[in-house]
Amino acid sequence: MQVIVSECSLLAGFVPRMYLSRMFSDFRQRILNGDKQPELLFLLVKWLRPATRFRLEAAVLKMDVLLEELEKDPDFRKALMAYFNELFFERRFKITLTETGIIGDGGFMRELRKRISYKILPLQPAEDTLDYLLTNAFYKSWDHKWVSTISQSQWLRLFDLLNLNLFPQWQAASFSFSHLLFSIQVLAQQASATGTSSEILKMVPEYQNLDSPFLALQKELDDLVDEILLTEGGTRPELRAYFDQVQVLIGHCQTLIDDARKNKAKFGISFSVTMRILRLEQQLERLAFMINFLESKHHPDHKKKQLDFIVRIIQYHAGKNLVMKYINQTTHLVAYQATQHTGTTGEKYITNTREEYGNMFWSAAGGGLVIGFLCIFKLFLAGMETSLFGHAFWYSINYALGFILIYFLHFTVATKQPAMTAASLAKVLETSGKEDYEGFAALFARLFRSQFVAFCGNVFFSFPTALMVALIANFLFGDNLVSPERSEILLHDIDPTRSSAFYHAAIAGFHLFFSGLLSGYMVNKSIHQQVSFRFQRHPVLVSVISKKRLENMALWYDKHLGGLTSNFWLGVLLGCTGTLGYFFGMDWDIRHITFSAGNFALGIVGREFEISTYQVLIAVFCIGGIGFFNFWVSFLLSMFVAMKARQISLFQVFKISRAIFQRFKHSPAEFFFPPAELKE
Repeated sequence: MQVIVSECSLLAGFVPRMYLSRMFSDFRQRILNGDKQPELLFLLVKWLRPATRFRLEAAVLKMDVLLEELEKDPDFRKALMAYFNELFFERRFKITLTETGIIGDGGFMRELRKRISYKILPLQPAEDTLDYLLTNAFYKSWDHKWVSTISQSQWLRLFDLLNLNLFPQWQAASFSFSHLLFSIQVLAQQASATGTSSEILKMVPEYQNLDSPFLALQKELDDLVDEILLTEGGTRPELRAYFDQVQVLIGHCQTLIDDARKNKAKFGISFSVTMRILRLEQQLERLAFMINFLESKHHPDHKKKQLDFIVRIIQYHAGKNLVMKYINQTTHLVAYQATQHTGTTGEKYITNTREEYGNMFWSAAGGGLVIGFLCIFKLFLAGMETSLFGHAFWYSINYALGFILIYFLHFTVATKQPAMTAASLAKVLETSGKEDYEGFAALFARLFRSQFVAFCGNVFFSFPTALMVALIANFLFGDNLVSPERSEILLHDIDPTRSSAFYHAAIAGFHLFFSGLLSGYMVNKSIHQQVSFRFQRHPVLVSVISKKRLENMALWYDKHLGGLTSNFWLGVLLGCTGTLGYFFGMDWDIRHITFSAGNFALGIVGREFEISTYQVLIAVFCIGGIGFFNFWVSFLLSMFVAMKARQISLFQVFKISRAIFQRFKHSPAEFFFPPAELKE
């Protein structure tokens, strides 16, 4: 037993020592030789940094080695102390405190391009700035993680050994202290300019006739800085009232931002406003952090506050060029409003009673009837002598006008339901609590049976409509409407053993998702830009059209903008995909369950009903598979966006799936037919 303990002790002592690599030896020797180049800091950080982000504990062991070397070698300790004192002497850090890690004010795409560009080729700040050291030392996006892994006691021990002090003098004459005060004033002015902009005040009109809390905060901070300068740093009792008032005003500013977020449904929201809100939140958080640090001068654990200050600065720097984090932050509110609209629209697609279930079938039957004719029209368009662009154009017109006709006739296209109803499902978790999986499963069962009956209505009427129209045309014109070559193409496209039918169905599912999202975005944008209100006040229209008619036109626009946008762009996307695939040399095309059923009918007519049982079975299977991919791709993408927009964890998908499976196992018929106990 004693032998084992002894071996473990030797191993524990050996592991840190193994980190005394050539890199560390080189660093140490150059420090002892009086080298003062910034590259030595980069070398030290590179040595401390773990090999991968999954072995952060290595930084802790390396820090132990560094501390041990400093304690046993006074010359090394003095040389390193002198190096750090000279390295950080009068080094400017305003940009680090006021801009690093804060979203810029140049627009969404400009900020995105900047982050991608700096991710590939990092910006090099002026060499006399703190940002220069951070950019070249802590260039990994996960550097803040290993810095945080090193214990506070280790950092404090390093501070003591090297006598490190970020702000040795809290006086106006001190370069670092005056720079900190100046940074606070600059940040307050920037926040005030953003917080009083017309775009922000448009979201909170109740603040337009009131004193802005941002202006009050800027004035209070200016007074605080003046008082600190007058008292050469001041004492806690003298400045307590200023610090307290600043914290109160920061709270008022945050309230204004929260009100702007809450008003997104009423006034809509844009990327520009979203970015300004995020910028304000980041500026307020940074101000609160800096004020807390400034106040800590009189705190008994001031060194710990300095340590927190350093770690936080590294965290800000690490996140300044993160692209996906930026996209998630800026698209959150806009995505919420887009999915909120589709969710509101999609609620009518979820049936409950038997009467609603029957109505959904007949509504889908009407959609199938129209699509049967669209299949015939597309057959004629495919035979036109025109360019690739011409085919894409006419296919798009055929789809778009057909979908718009279905919309105005109040018919239903089954595959448009998932994109519209996913937000309604996500709303259950948002309003009923994140753990209401049973409620989610119950609503999903209603959605699934609504989708099932809509599929049936579409397919059962699309197939016979296309079949009957083709037969009538053959009888009237005395020739087969569908040539043998076209018949082979149509049957080939719904044979999964010979074509990429399911892959193409997934592409159609993406288009269904995207058109629904685009619809919600356009409605949100129209609300935010007050298009309807501006239309009713147009000076030329007011002079030639009565006020009542203008109001009715505006109401019609508000009511149908989403539907027209969704159906038009869905038609364009479906119509252009094949041509774009051919142009780029990619296997891009679309398969839609209802159109595939109609095309199957045309393929049979072209064969003059000479088709084997195997071909019939494979076509039926393929049409069902196409519907499966249409539904699930559209639904899962829409669900993903809706959950992200509502900040619902995607890890809940597993619990949701379990709840749905349990409900299906208990009552499978509920997923296809309304329960008998529901009364009409």
